[in-house]
Amino acid sequence: MDEKDHSETGRSDSSPYESVPSPDEVGGSYESISTPNEVDDDREEYLIEGLSIKPTSSDNAAAYEYEDLKRSSDTKTQWVHIFYWPIYTLFIFPIQYIIRAFMWGFWKNWDIPTKIMILSGEAKENFQKLSFLGNPDRRAVYLRASRVYTPAQLFPFVPGSKPIPEDSTSERLQAPNNWNKIRKQVYKRDGHTCVNCGEGGGPNGTAELHADHVLPRSRNGPNTLSNLRTLCRECHEARHARKFN
Repeated sequence: MDEKDHSETGRSDSSPYESVPSPDEVGGSYESISTPNEVDDDREEYLIEGLSIKPTSSDNAAAYEYEDLKRSSDTKTQWVHIFYWPIYTLFIFPIQYIIRAFMWGFWKNWDIPTKIMILSGEAKENFQKLSFLGNPDRRAVYLRASRVYTPAQLFPFVPGSKPIPEDSTSERLQAPNNWNKIRKQVYKRDGHTCVNCGEGGGPNGTAELHADHVLPRSRNGPNTLSNLRTLCRECHEARHARKFN
């Protein structure tokens, strides 16, 4: 299983869903599923680990709207961002970074060259992640998935939520034998369009499409259509706050 298919790792056993429909209930079976523009199906809102997933209107290529990807341009939200980010960038973030550097530098029992190598590697990785900030859709999901505290996490009236993170302690498992078939059905359901930024792939564009697990497999997230969504590679990387190899 490579990054192109999906990047989550781990195991899958019991279902973590709250009133979640089965794969056959989400727009049809693997063989017969259609996009919401083609059929009037029985899609309903459901929750995964408290994260709300709502059906979109028929004029939307994607089948569902995901709370962790949601953005708003209303005046109240815009003013919150205008005041919040300068304060966070100038005062809160530097304190966070200094504390992190202190922990790496003094609490770990490593020699100085090792500490320097780790800190420089992290600085290089953070520099590469700056590419996420150029696109407003990727910027929003990346900041929520990172160590940054965003308005969506602090203020209930600001739309959006933090994506469900991976469990870094879980073992990596191979993709199921029918993974290629499953992910293609996810792309078809979502109109071969990234549900975050709207870029098209396959027959609709040149974007490299990935099937992302809303609840990562490392947290027992199953390979069902109701737990999968289409993201372009860049949005998939932003969703995990890291660059894929």
